[in-house]
Amino acid sequence: MRAQTGTLEAESRRNQECNVRGIARLILGFWVSLGVTAAVADDHTYPLRNHTGLVLAVPDGWKEEIKSARADAPQSLFFTPQNGPSFAVAVTPFVSMKDGSNIPDANAIRGLVEASAQRLVPRAVEKQLAIKPLVGPSCKGYYFLATDRAPAPGEWKYLTQGIARVGGADGVDVEFDILTNDGQDGVARAALDMLRHARHLTPGQP
Repeated sequence: MRAQTGTLEAESRRNQECNVRGIARLILGFWVSLGVTAAVADDHTYPLRNHTGLVLAVPDGWKEEIKSARADAPQSLFFTPQNGPSFAVAVTPFVSMKDGSNIPDANAIRGLVEASAQRLVPRAVEKQLAIKPLVGPSCKGYYFLATDRAPAPGEWKYLTQGIARVGGADGVDVEFDILTNDGQDGVARAALDMLRHARHLTPGQP
């Protein structure tokens, strides 16, 4: 599932961009270098430009990079393996508008995920993509799993995609894509667990 026209990944990326209309893009003000190696389940804090931060416990053996899929796309965290079979985990934080616009509540977030899943059904093996909850100590969101009907050579077979609110009403919305192949169920579980335990760090918090 490389970003090629007609593939499940390409369609999901277009859907993701539609989903964030009405939500201001918070470009990451990271204080880390590109390609930093992940520590063993250590909390990594990624500062954001509104002086808050996104905290993720990055699994051992994952490396991280900050980049955009295209020049006009928001920046994302991309996690890939230091060694072994290929996978990719993209995490993109967004912040709510501060001009009085409504921010998406849990039902709205679920609706965005459902709409994205529905648009991907024609390219997926599954006839229906089940929406699953993602709930953690300070995280609440939804996701689905889709199997690419005909992945091209070098692409990934499975896409796990969703949106989660981290930190409550004043927190940060996080969109994520987890791209894996056969035998990598553990990668998807580890990525979902990382997101489930994500934290939104506000000024003054340790």
